[in-house]
Amino acid sequence: MPKVLIVDDQPELLEMMRAGLNLSGHQVCAASSGQAAMYAASHFWPDLVIMDVNMPGLSGAALCAELRHLAGANKIPILLISSMATAEQLQATLQAGAREYLRKPFEIGHLLQRVDALLSQV
Repeated sequence: MPKVLIVDDQPELLEMMRAGLNLSGHQVCAASSGQAAMYAASHFWPDLVIMDVNMPGLSGAALCAELRHLAGANKIPILLISSMATAEQLQATLQAGAREYLRKPFEIGHLLQRVDALLSQV
């Protein structure tokens, strides 16, 4: 069962992603901030991270960079999600190690397709 860490500061979206991923057979850990995501990543050891670009505390780029420094986490695929990211924010986050970007709002089916595609590359 693939383990997915989801990080977003919008509780409704976090719950929608958690429910959809659980129903699709993924084990899910959710965090609502960059700091909580770092704690979760170091204890949960996800196979994939889905994260918002704009969050309180650590920015998306900073969180990507921090995740890449965790032992063994440098190859974990990271999927960015955002509705208001600037081109500069996206570029910085992709350069910090994210693999893909999905624009909000999105259908849960589209998210699940991207998750499966990223997990198949690992």
